[in-house]
Amino acid sequence: MKPVLKALKLRESLSRTSQKTLDRFYDILREPKRLLEFIEDKTQRKELIQEARKNYIVALATAFEVFWREFIREAVDSTEIKKAKLSKQKFSFDDLAKILGHKLTLGELVASVINYQGIEALQEVSQEVFSFDFIERFSKDEIEVFEKGELLWKITGKEILKDKPHIDQGFEMRHQIVHDAGSGLSISKRQIDRIERAMGLFCVFGAISWQRNNPKKPEN
Repeated sequence: MKPVLKALKLRESLSRTSQKTLDRFYDILREPKRLLEFIEDKTQRKELIQEARKNYIVALATAFEVFWREFIREAVDSTEIKKAKLSKQKFSFDDLAKILGHKLTLGELVASVINYQGIEALQEVSQEVFSFDFIERFSKDEIEVFEKGELLWKITGKEILKDKPHIDQGFEMRHQIVHDAGSGLSISKRQIDRIERAMGLFCVFGAISWQRNNPKKPEN
């Protein structure tokens, strides 16, 4: 799909006055998660359980993509970008008419030309558009969670990046499910848990790390 059409579809899908990016991540997962839990609790039929797990893998991958697409859109539009490298994208006169007619923002265009099926895309956009190394800084960050003055837990970006293979596996599974109906694919509960944890932690921690390291920070 052309960048302009993707940007328009992105705009149509959002209600930015009522939802923030983190809310969108969990909102996408809410119903597929309920369905998965219901089926695993109520039936022993392996084929039904596998279909519910496949559906949830697709939802996880979608939530990850939607989260980062909207986050990058907000990051670009809230930052003075002197130069965005879109040299690989070609815009026709028809595209230009759509851009002018719909007053698409730079953030909508940049967010729509990036493929968010993995961590690599964020590294590329951080370096090319924002001129900082997201993964390097992410790996050095840490978050401490306190309650009533007591440290509950601490997690580091380096630890989270160790789970990158699970994020990649989630997208590989999604690709197989979408393009081949997941033929021959068997998904375990352990795999679901690992992929969900890896994607969720990367989104939450990644957004905080990006805001810490980018001078002009999108509200999240």
